[in-house]
Amino acid sequence: MSLCKQLLFPVLALTLIFPLSRAPAQVPEEAPAALYQAVQAQRGKAIYASKCAVCHGKALTGGGAPALTGTQFFTREMNNKIGDVFRYMVHEMPAGQPGSLTHEQYADLMSFILQANGFPTGESPLSYDAALESAEIIYFAKR
Repeated sequence: MSLCKQLLFPVLALTLIFPLSRAPAQVPEEAPAALYQAVQAQRGKAIYASKCAVCHGKALTGGGAPALTGTQFFTREMNNKIGDVFRYMVHEMPAGQPGSLTHEQYADLMSFILQANGFPTGESPLSYDAALESAEIIYFAKR
């Protein structure tokens, strides 16, 4: 066997065992948590229409205020927690009347926003306290 073949054979064997270019492992994206009930999101939709749509748009896509859904909404990489967003909502919204809704209404609104962003419904309702304390990342999860 020639020297060239003697050197080439081990290299070829190694490339079959250990390919030179490995594709990065695909880590499946974790599904968003089910944090609210469907009935809450329905109530939240009605509240949104009367208290929020004038600024955030009928379809939550923005207008005079930022979008609350869609590709302009938060991304997972931004690492915004539901609790932080909820706290801001409670203390600053609706514009000109912050804190004017009941705890249940704020939780219902958050449920509607989660639903609009692709978060699934669950068995348990989202409580005001649970929303305030939530460390779940909020993002646009629809595909």
